Amino acid sequence: MGFAYVLKPTPALCKTPEEREQLKFAMERKKRAFNNTKSFLKDLREISMEEICENYKTAYYKDIGKSNPEILKLVTGSSIEDAAKKAKEQEEVELLRDKFYHELYENTKND
Repeated sequence: MGFAYVLKPTPALCKTPEEREQLKFAMERKKRAFNNTKSFLKDLREISMEEICENYKTAYYKDIGKSNPEILKLVTGSSIEDAAKKAKEQEEVELLRDKFYHELYENTKND
């Protein structure tokens, strides 16, 4: 495992120089432990550029799931339904275009 540092109980009010040194040492240890923990937690939050790019690629090339048909049935026979159909068709066209460009890029890259 590792080492454990156990400090003796330290008085808050110092009567002697030894108690003052003991308090100073305890406060230094506490501050050091706090800073170590803070830097460790900061490192946990940082995400590498490779991971960010992978997340973007995954989100970009992820297949769009089927929409909920119950919601579309509620709006039947209106201009909103026509607008939703056109928006969905346009999204599908854009997705196909992007996949085509990606495949074209990959094929030219391999040549």
